[in-house]
Amino acid sequence: MYGAEFSDVTESGGDSSLDSRVNAETEDESDDSVDIDNMPRIKRKREEADPFVEVYVARNAILQEKNRLFEKMVQLMERDHTCRVEHVVKVLNELPGVIKWSPFHVAALKHLVADVANRQGFMAFSSVYDKICYLEHRTGVKLNGGL
Repeated sequence: MYGAEFSDVTESGGDSSLDSRVNAETEDESDDSVDIDNMPRIKRKREEADPFVEVYVARNAILQEKNRLFEKMVQLMERDHTCRVEHVVKVLNELPGVIKWSPFHVAALKHLVADVANRQGFMAFSSVYDKICYLEHRTGVKLNGGL
């Protein structure tokens, strides 16, 4: 067994033949290190099986859905705020020519407080003139006191 392990070592050269054997082993090891550096196949396997990437992708999808729902909720809250009775009454009171507790004002209040759809219709008009015309038409009472 001893002879089989050290059969490459000769007594005549001594250190020189032993050095050549050691140098040959180091060259083999350096060849192995080159193979380790060039391992695209192993990297591909890691990317495919990486659980952190899957978790990251799932997390991003969940966050995108959460943000979409949040934006929708904010839009609904803003729309709900514009159709709240307090806000609509404030807009009504700020219309030019509207006198509080006049027949037009009372009829408009009754109409606007009665239903959300009435408030939404009133707020849908952008101009002051259109808002007044809408209320006159829906209530049947003119702003200037006539029927």
